[in-house]
Amino acid sequence: MPSSNKPKVKNNIHCNIVSTISFTPELFIETVLAHLAIENASLEFTFFDNASIHEMNKTYLNHDWPTDIITFDLSEDSGEVAKTSPLEGDLYISVEQASIQASSLGHSLEKELKIVIIHGILHLLGYDDQTPEDQSEMDAKQHQIYDLLHTPA
Repeated sequence: MPSSNKPKVKNNIHCNIVSTISFTPELFIETVLAHLAIENASLEFTFFDNASIHEMNKTYLNHDWPTDIITFDLSEDSGEVAKTSPLEGDLYISVEQASIQASSLGHSLEKELKIVIIHGILHLLGYDDQTPEDQSEMDAKQHQIYDLLHTPA
């Protein structure tokens, strides 16, 4: 079948916003997915505080500290870099931790949240940040995507 006749699959993005943020994350998430040519995703993002993400981090990852994001890959081919199934995941973001990071890095909370969103999506695509080399590669990729999406035309 010619590509122009292929049915377009709509991404399913849902955001639960418990903490106040200054932008519409669904629109940004759709932009990131389009940039990455992802047309079949079902993602749920929850934006909340450090106490909530700290408890999740202890419960699910045995880490006794707050973090900026926890990503659960629910795809059938979870953990594979070359995914063939739809991208599915639950992503939990601490707005409070993102704010702390933004302050220490000298940029806005909105920028930090967008970078964290990209970071979570990259995890779903198989990127990892457990070693310094992997972390460096992932940081470069997430900043490259952020910069490309925020370069004036």
